[in-house]
Amino acid sequence: MTRRERTAPSAVSPRRAERRREPEGSNGVRRVLAIRRAGEPLPGTGASLGDASLLRTVTYDGLEAVVRDDDETPLAPTRENLLEHVHTVDALARQTTLLPLSFGTLLASDADVAALLASGQETFKKTLARLAGQVEYAVRLDCARNDAARLCEGEDEDLRMLGRAILRQEGHPFLRLQYERRLQQVLAAGVPRVQSRLSKMLAPLEARVRFEPLLGDRALIQAAVLLPRSREAQLVPTLHRLARDLGGATVRCVGPSAPYSFVSLRVRVGRDVAAE
Repeated sequence: MTRRERTAPSAVSPRRAERRREPEGSNGVRRVLAIRRAGEPLPGTGASLGDASLLRTVTYDGLEAVVRDDDETPLAPTRENLLEHVHTVDALARQTTLLPLSFGTLLASDADVAALLASGQETFKKTLARLAGQVEYAVRLDCARNDAARLCEGEDEDLRMLGRAILRQEGHPFLRLQYERRLQQVLAAGVPRVQSRLSKMLAPLEARVRFEPLLGDRALIQAAVLLPRSREAQLVPTLHRLARDLGGATVRCVGPSAPYSFVSLRVRVGRDVAAE
């Protein structure tokens, strides 16, 4: 009779461990949408999420990646596909803290997804802890041209004098050109002051503000605001108070969303992960 030798089981790598748990029929590629702490439920199907049954998770050492199985053909970066990606990630972010990955993050298998989680687990966990319980809002304050001019004339003597001269000379073209140039100078000089006021008003909400370049000639503020979920209800009233102080600016506030502006992940399987 042949004697069978029993050997101790060898250590299993993340890649081999996940390969054993590949779901049946999961051919193609894995589209990775986000990374979060393990154990959170996936939301149900909704208007902003589409068919949630297409989502599943791949877990490794207290982390999990939210993935969707796709065929081998990469999705084209069309407006429809980009919006679907953003809406899905934002719907997940309304439930729990997560790290959003950019559109088109594709991996070949669950084993590769697990290897991604393993390669950056320390960075992922630290970043998730830093962002825990917080959501992002996109904030913009616009001011109509006449309102901006009236506000600036109250602060700048040269602009007031040009405005009076235009009235006396019935809108002389050269004076109007000088007025517009001076108005733009005063507006540009006033933006840092408005940003400082917004930061001070949001400080009691434990909010972080990241200002962005202004788009359009009516914008006074364009910013991303990160704040605790428990403070969400106080954000819009605070913005409206600032708008009234600025002479009736228009407030636009979009969210909550994933913290796109407060974390930047560069990920490569098998290499260190950088998060800022």
